[in-house]
Amino acid sequence: MTSKKLTTSPTESDLESAIDGVIMRVFHWLPRDAVHHQTKFSFKVGRGTVHIDGTKGYVTEGRADIILSHMGRPLAVLELKRNGVQLTDDDASQGLSYARMLVPSPPLVILTNGDDTRLFETHTGTTWNPSGYTEEALAQLVRNAAQVAKADLRQAVDTLMGTNARVWRQALKQVTSDAFEELRGDWDSSLRPFVPDFLIPRHATVQTLKQIVAGERLVLVEGAPMAGKSNVLRELATHLFENERFGVLYVEAGVGRDIFGRIADALADALDWPVAPGEARDWLIRVSKAASTKLVLLVDSFLADSEGSRKDIEDLSSPRFGGGLAVVAALDDSVADMVVLSGGGRGQSAIGRRASRVRVDPLSGREFEAAASILANKRVSFMRGAQMTPEYRQPWVLRSVAAAALQEIEGVEVRYGLALPPFQGMDLIRHARSRFNDPGQRRLFTCLANAVLAEINDETRRPELVLQSVALFVIRDATVAKYIGDDDRAKLISSGLIKPAVLADKSTGLVVQLPEMLASELARLLEDELIRKARAAPDDAAHWLSKIASSLPFGDVITARSAFDAAQQAQGLNSQFIEALLDSPPISQPPPAPGSKFSLMMPGGLVTITMTSKGPVATAADGQQHKIEITEGDGFGSLYDNIYPWLILSHLTELPFILESSSGKVRVDMHILLEVGSAPMVLRKMDGTSEMQMFPAYDGPDSSTYIACEAGIIEPITFSIFQMFLREEDEVDDWIEAAIAQQSLPLLHRIHIALNQATQMAQGHVGMRAKQILADKIGPELQRMLQK
Repeated sequence: MTSKKLTTSPTESDLESAIDGVIMRVFHWLPRDAVHHQTKFSFKVGRGTVHIDGTKGYVTEGRADIILSHMGRPLAVLELKRNGVQLTDDDASQGLSYARMLVPSPPLVILTNGDDTRLFETHTGTTWNPSGYTEEALAQLVRNAAQVAKADLRQAVDTLMGTNARVWRQALKQVTSDAFEELRGDWDSSLRPFVPDFLIPRHATVQTLKQIVAGERLVLVEGAPMAGKSNVLRELATHLFENERFGVLYVEAGVGRDIFGRIADALADALDWPVAPGEARDWLIRVSKAASTKLVLLVDSFLADSEGSRKDIEDLSSPRFGGGLAVVAALDDSVADMVVLSGGGRGQSAIGRRASRVRVDPLSGREFEAAASILANKRVSFMRGAQMTPEYRQPWVLRSVAAAALQEIEGVEVRYGLALPPFQGMDLIRHARSRFNDPGQRRLFTCLANAVLAEINDETRRPELVLQSVALFVIRDATVAKYIGDDDRAKLISSGLIKPAVLADKSTGLVVQLPEMLASELARLLEDELIRKARAAPDDAAHWLSKIASSLPFGDVITARSAFDAAQQAQGLNSQFIEALLDSPPISQPPPAPGSKFSLMMPGGLVTITMTSKGPVATAADGQQHKIEITEGDGFGSLYDNIYPWLILSHLTELPFILESSSGKVRVDMHILLEVGSAPMVLRKMDGTSEMQMFPAYDGPDSSTYIACEAGIIEPITFSIFQMFLREEDEVDDWIEAAIAQQSLPLLHRIHIALNQATQMAQGHVGMRAKQILADKIGPELQRMLQK
């Protein structure tokens, strides 16, 4: 029988035996048990701690770093390599660097492979070659070691950071963790992008990770402002931290210096390792050409209009750097083409030729479910219908509403939680006013609000900018300058309240980083103007307010709040204004005729749809034309115009209110619920992704369209009916009878959805009452009408 050696790599027992041999050979005058060894040790590099595991290194690489001690004090750093592996100058440099980083510093470095043994003095780096290895010679060496200078520490850090992946990987992890910590705030700190325990798993992170593993050298992570790009980089870093094949360094590009300058600053601040930008570049080149560990450089807030940053990205992705470096740069989608194209868009730039591109879109259905699960663990849930709400697909909105919810349940018994409404109504502004009440900030945001109103009144704006401003609060620099001085602008930027950006029409401008605060100030501005216009000409005021609602992010909520606040003033709104809104219902439109054109903002830019006799043709931002195939009979479905007057009323009825009329004070919200609730079409903003625009619905026998019950509450008017039922115990029965008397299928369906939600959420008597009304009145009446 022939035996076969199964173990081909060094084992832990091999390591122990090799260490014993070195101790006996070098320290022969000491008893064997007087010298102890550590296969695991650590030392500080700046604010970080680096951990070394000699056993793991010996088993996997055939080399180990070990600390030998005598009488509790470090005696030597032992660089132990397997038999037959050649000793190199780099091995000696690494051992000396370890020795100089340790406190107290061992006086001796031993480098051996079993056959060849070399000893070095830590304080000089020279070979230790006394006349004999004796106790007296070692004592003299210990005295000399006290002379180690601070310059030696700099050299030690230089050596370890340049040659030892185990060291620089851990050091950079500390640098990156420190950067994330600086950018981390609580739920209410809107200007800090990171929240503890709130990191939504994103598909963009998975895509980016795949590109890096596949060997891509440059990945651009693109998305709208506040889409969550920074958190994608943070999530990517948490994945890479767990993989020893990768090191991670995170820097912000858009804060003062170019990228190499930011890298140098980060290393100096966290590691007490002062390096100049040029030295940082040289260090990256050395690291990039190492084969064992790949460094992933995460560059946040990459500014396409910064010539220095663009040149740095071109340099980092060039052949001058080895395959051990990958760069992931996050930038706004509105400027991505400026980076990847050259020559006025006629060709690709160097960055464009080298880069893979990954989009950060609004949260998908799965991503929203993941976010909802995180919040549920904090006792914050969503009412059914939230899964179809476009604004909840924006991470900043989720954080904002969660901040308000967590504040409300603070101190409440753990067994209780809070259910958020299915979309953001006027509570968005109520919460903003409770959180942001600094007079100085309010003054500046009032100026920004005036600038926003000036922008939407400018009819010369390009279509792509008009469409962008419906989704985001963006303001061109030329308009900002009319309302805010340079000093105030600089103050807003430095505090993170606004962010410079290249806008959809390629003009330079600003993106507002606290949208809810700006929404609050816009509502205040509109309130006073509305009172004046409504008293002079109610019909014109209704048209004016509806136009503004269609032109702003959260426009329907902002304008509804302005109307509600105006109604509370002594000389506020009158009933004629409300009647003017009611008398302006949505209008059914015929399908677009050949020759019609309309525009859409898509992830790739502006898309123009042209209707031809053979069907619609889409022209993309790059000039390419694509025919849109429509199945026969599908057409474009039902088209409606003038939806905003009734959307404003839908939000306005979230709360009860009274108006002055010729006959005195009149309660108007209950009447509006009956009127607007009877609308034969779906009353919700059709924005967001195509996924957000699809919902289960039915065509009624009266040519109306109504939401299926399983969708939950996705219309503001249905939510207002739900709210009314919860608060108006004395008025509900009469209102239900009035609703049945109208014989409106859409109204009864909306009531059915609202009451069904109440049976699931309301406690005790209210829930039982909702269940009874459904069973005894609404259910039977709906069935009777559907059977006609």
